[in-house]
Amino acid sequence: LAPTRIAQVRDLRFEYSPGRGDPRYIDDHSAFDVYLEFRTPRSGIGFVGIEMKYSEKLGGRPARHRARYDEVAAQMGCFKARELVDLKAPPLEQIWRDHLLAGSLRIQDGFDDGFFALVYPSDNAYCARAVSRYRECLRDSDTFVGWHLEDIVASIQAHTDEVWIQEFFDRYLDFGKLRTE
Repeated sequence: LAPTRIAQVRDLRFEYSPGRGDPRYIDDHSAFDVYLEFRTPRSGIGFVGIEMKYSEKLGGRPARHRARYDEVAAQMGCFKARELVDLKAPPLEQIWRDHLLAGSLRIQDGFDDGFFALVYPSDNAYCARAVSRYRECLRDSDTFVGWHLEDIVASIQAHTDEVWIQEFFDRYLDFGKLRTE
């Protein structure tokens, strides 16, 4: 999914944060659902912070805003200033905080590359609309991607015939089982 950025995965972690509540990052308790650390094609070190959504609508009550969010957003330089109000409210707020976590990690820990990925099934219209709107809030999208879960599974299936990936597809993505005859 990112061959020009990722040459080799070096580490994989679940529910990972570089420092929950640590003011060097975003001073809250956000974490990535999945974290990959990788070697870049030029032998640098990078990471992908991933948030997984399945059926979520990205609503709910936003987290308490922290001044650190605005500081990191300014340091990242990828957000359109006029869009910051929308980024602080659902459905974009959680995406924004996770993106900020990735930005703060890249800045604080000196990674050569690093980005945030929101992963969701292609039929989740709520996430699709939120990703589209989120992209409109960015000056550049170098540190943000939206990936469909089906594309990730297809990519893994293209590289392995291990049983677990077919079992994953069967359990989470074979929506044909929902059709009634």
